[in-house]
This record gives sequence, C-alpha cells and structure tokens, in this order.
Amino acid sequence: MIRPFVSVGASCDGAQSTVAVIRGRREMKKMIRMMMVVVVLTALSMSNASAQKSLLKQFEDEFVALSETVSPSVVEISVKSIRRADTSGELDNRFRFFGLPSPNGGEEEDGEAPPPSLRPSATGTGFFVDSDGHIVTNNHVVENAEEITVELPDGREVSGEIVGQDPGADIAVIKIDPEGVNVVPVVLGSSSGLKVGQFAIAIGSARGQTGSVSYGHISGLGRENLRLPPSLRFQQFIQTDAAINLGNSGGPLLNIDGEVIGVNVAIVYDANSIGFAIPIDRVKRVIPQLIADGGVTRGWLGVTITNVEGVAALEKVELEDFMDANGLTDSKGTYVRYVTVDGPAEAAGVQEEDIIHRVNDQKIVDTTDLINFVSELEPGTDGTLDVWRNGKSVTIDIVIGKFPGIPTAKYGRDFLGMHLAKFDDFESLQLRVPPSVYEDQATDFMIVEVIDGSPAAEAGIRVGDMIVEVAHNEVTTLAEFKESLEENARPGKTLLIRVSRMEEETGKIYVKVPEDYEGH
Repeated sequence: MIRPFVSVGASCDGAQSTVAVIRGRREMKKMIRMMMVVVVLTALSMSNASAQKSLLKQFEDEFVALSETVSPSVVEISVKSIRRADTSGELDNRFRFFGLPSPNGGEEEDGEAPPPSLRPSATGTGFFVDSDGHIVTNNHVVENAEEITVELPDGREVSGEIVGQDPGADIAVIKIDPEGVNVVPVVLGSSSGLKVGQFAIAIGSARGQTGSVSYGHISGLGRENLRLPPSLRFQQFIQTDAAINLGNSGGPLLNIDGEVIGVNVAIVYDANSIGFAIPIDRVKRVIPQLIADGGVTRGWLGVTITNVEGVAALEKVELEDFMDANGLTDSKGTYVRYVTVDGPAEAAGVQEEDIIHRVNDQKIVDTTDLINFVSELEPGTDGTLDVWRNGKSVTIDIVIGKFPGIPTAKYGRDFLGMHLAKFDDFESLQLRVPPSVYEDQATDFMIVEVIDGSPAAEAGIRVGDMIVEVAHNEVTTLAEFKESLEENARPGKTLLIRVSRMEEETGKIYVKVPEDYEGH
C-alpha cells in the first residue's frame, strides 16, 4: 500500500509539491490499469484473429471440397445447327438466355444473312443425373440441334443426343454413351424449403470457361413475369446473385451441401448479379417422363384466365368497386374469361366470369397458382372446382384433361415460315407474355413461332419480332400484313420486311421468297 507523504508545518511550496506527487502517482496507477487492459485486449484480439482465421479456413475448405465433389458431374454442351432464326424467343434484349448467338443473330455487318450452313449456335452447361449418361440442361440450349457435343470434365469430347424436351419448363434431357466415361451423378436436393439469404453456388461454362465456380446467395424466390419466350409457361424462378454468365445455361445451382436446388436459366443482361434458376422440384417431376416418353404430360382445364385485379383493370373500374359488385371479400382466385370449346371445363359446366377459388381443396391465389397446380394433376383423374358465380359459391365436378400443348395448327397458316398471333389472342393461345411487352407497340400482332429452315428463319427473323413494314408499306394490323404480303411476295424475289425488337431500333430483314411460293 502506498501511503501519502505529508510534512506537518511545511511551506506552501512544499504542500503544492506533495499534492503534485500524489496526483502523479494516481495518474500512474490509471496508466498502468489502462496498459493492462490494452495488453489483455491485444491478447484477446490476437486469439480471436487466430480463431477467425481458423474458422474462415474451415469455411474455405468446405467450398473447395464442394467444388471438387460436384465439378465431375458438370459438362459443357456445344450445339451446331443449320443457320436459322434465333429461336430463343427473346422478347426483351435485357434478358438473355445463356449461350445463344450474338445479339445481331449472326447477321453480317451489311444486314444480309449468311448462306445456310452447319455452324455453332449455342454453348451451355449440363449435369449428369444418373449413371446411364443422362444429362439435364435447358431446352433452349439444344432445341434445333443438328449436332450435340459434350465436353467431359476430363476434357474429352463425346456426342450427345436429345432424349426428351419440355419447352414449357425449358428443360431437356440429353444422353451420352456412358461406356468408358466416369459418370458422376449429382445429388438432387429440394427447392421447397429454400430461404432468401442462403448460400447459392453456380457451376458451369461461363462464357466458354468450363468448370467455372461462383458463390453467392439466394436473392429472391417465386420470381415471375419475366420477359421470356411465350412457350415458357412455368416461371416462379429462384433469383441469385451468384455470378452467372452466357454459357451457364442449364448448369446447376447448388446449396451449401452440394445438392442441386435449381437449373440456371436466365440473367438480366444489363444488370450485375441478377440471375434466375428453375426450382429443382419442378425439374425432378419431369425428368422421369422425359427419359421414358420424350415429353411431358400435364393436366389441363381448358379455360383462359386472368387475375381479378386484371379484370377490373380491363373493365376500367376500381378493384374495390368490382369486388363489391360481385360480392367478393378479397381479390384472390382466377377469373375465367373464356372456356375452350370441347374442353374439360366446358364439359363440366364451367362458365365465363366464374372465379375459381379452389381446385381439389387447394386454395388458388392467382393464375400462376392455378396453372402450376393443375399442370401437376394426372389427365383423366376426377377433380372438383370451387367457383364463385353470381354472388354465391358453386362446386363443380370435373375430369382433368391432357394439356394439348400449343400446336402450330393453333396459329393457323404460316407466312414464309412465320406463325403470327394477335395480342388479343395471347390468352386463348395460352401464351404467357406480360402485357408490358406489347401494350405500347404500334402493331397488334407478334411472331410467335419460326419454322426451322424456312425463308423467315434463314433471313434471321426471330420469335418476338413485331413486323411494322412490308415492302416499304407500313402495317399496323395482322390483316394489313397479310394483305401487303399477298401483294408484294413474288416467287424467287427478295422481300424487304422491317421489324421491331422491343427496346432496339427497327431493322430491315431481307426474306428470299421460294421459287415454288404460291401465296396465301
């Protein structure tokens, strides 16, 4: 114990000196305590830094191990096809499917299409799902393929063939001969319990760089209404900020356990770190059918539907007023606009203006709910619909039908290999194109299909193009287009067509009319 030194009878100067000594010792004690705290904190900090480094190293090792485990299951897919239109169905140049040709569709600088030839048209990714050599990828990667080459993880190249395709979900299965190949199937996880913020890992041939691995998170779930091809009926994608690029299409999106939770399908072209993947639960349901049958069978009601909010907007009334007039307490459910002739719904007694609230005890919130749920039902099975009609609930028994697809016949006659549809007919044709894509356009129709090898395809016309001029004559309606085509298309001659491609400027396309063309 330090005792204060006091001198009795000391002078005033001495007293001040004594006080200064006492204060000095107190300050020293404070300084010592502070130094001790600093030493302890420094030691703890060094200990924590060491622990943190160890934790990060373990974390890093886990990612490395995951990459080494899954990479042998991932392959690069290269496709060659006859020069034709970009059948990706690109409806907005902001969204690009991975691995497709350059934005100009392969046209020469002078705007004329090169002569037909077998040429590289797409590069994507796929992954083994069984030991028999079956590979899952995106349908848009391999559709129209004349040749498919699969580059294995060891660098060898082998031929592949299409086994099954599902354009509605943009999923395809191809197959290689597994003889002499180290086939390592992935582990298919589940997408039903995913949460925003969880880790997401993408592996694929990003811009042709095979086996590229990137890490990120799940940024969103159930994303829909993206401007993608009309044939892609099922969206509700997983959104991720894992870096994915052209060439990643068809590659796996993984969770932290190395299980596949999605199939990469699209990116926002002019934005960073916004990518989308098809939920793996949807993919798992179609794989067996694609392998066994080459296609997918889906349930179907035979109705054209829209959300209640959409009906109110179409009828130009406030949503609250529409609900009040129809005795609705909320805007959930789907509104029946049209009933397909000779379809399951017509046979069951469904009427236009019915609002479907429930299918087989499954609550229906909106049109996406109905499409996704009914598509999973087995055709030919019995079901029930709870609908709201004229202010009261009605239960209807129905036999689920088989979805007929969107056959070419639905579009009617083709024009030089182009199938066209009016915007007003999109719903009846079950083309899921957001109104924002076409509502401000100068025309009332769009190209919805281009036949492979046709004059339109060879010229570079794409799905999603909107024709605004034929032979220097402006056209604003489908009827005007047909009339102008009839007047100006001559066998063996070249026809000038100007098209609009969404946010791009209009462009000229020269279509060679066949010698045997007989008009329409």
